[in-house]
Amino acid sequence: GVSFGLMTISESYKDYLKVYSLYNVSDIVINPKDTPESFLVVSIALEYQIKDELLATELKNKDILIKDKILTYFSQKTKAELQMIENREKFKSEIKKIINTLLKEGRVTNVLFPQYVIQ
Repeated sequence: GVSFGLMTISESYKDYLKVYSLYNVSDIVINPKDTPESFLVVSIALEYQIKDELLATELKNKDILIKDKILTYFSQKTKAELQMIENREKFKSEIKKIINTLLKEGRVTNVLFPQYVIQ
């Protein structure tokens, strides 16, 4: 049977934390290409497997490079594209591909947007 009790959720979260870690890239501010008076504030969490021990250091060392790639990516989008919620999954998978081309010590397994605000 399927249980949605707190125990099950917290247990699966603990298991998740045994396998994955997150690298945060916070508060990136981007102007959409068509509306310079608007802006997107986004924070990104890059998920990776803990077993890729050298990856945490590599992500830290390449922080500025990663931010630059994210800035470049989002600044090519229009405000309308950025506002469409259905685009977010596509953004995540494209950012994951871009970031993974920079990495040698492992792979980002998922991209999360803990913050995504467009004004």
